[in-house]
Amino acid sequence: MADDKLVVSTTGKSLYRPVIIEIDGKNYEVKPVNRDSLVELDKLDEEAKKGDLKAFYRQLEIFIGEQPAIAKLDVRQVLEIILYITKQVIQIRKISTEEKKDRRPGVKVSP
Repeated sequence: MADDKLVVSTTGKSLYRPVIIEIDGKNYEVKPVNRDSLVELDKLDEEAKKGDLKAFYRQLEIFIGEQPAIAKLDVRQVLEIILYITKQVIQIRKISTEEKKDRRPGVKVSP
C-alpha cells in the first residue's frame, strides 16, 4: 500500500500561480521566496525599523529584481506593494471538501 505523500520540485515550473505586480503599465513577476531571501528580508526589516527607509526599496528589489521603476515609487507605494506580495505569498489555500474526497494515496504533485 502506497503512503500519502507530497512530492515537490525546486527545479522546473512552480506549482503555485505567479504573483504579478504592475508598475506604470509594466508587469513584474515576483521571484520565488526561499530561505536565503527571507534571511535578507529580515535584515532589511531591521534596518527599516531603525529608520532606513531605503531598506524597503531593497526589499522590493529582492522580490522583483532591480528595476528602474522602483526608484520612481513613493515609499508608501513601495510599502503597499510589499504588503500585497507578503499577503499573496503567505496566503494558504483551503482545500475544499470535494478536493479532499478526490485525493488518492501516492498522487505525485510535481511539475
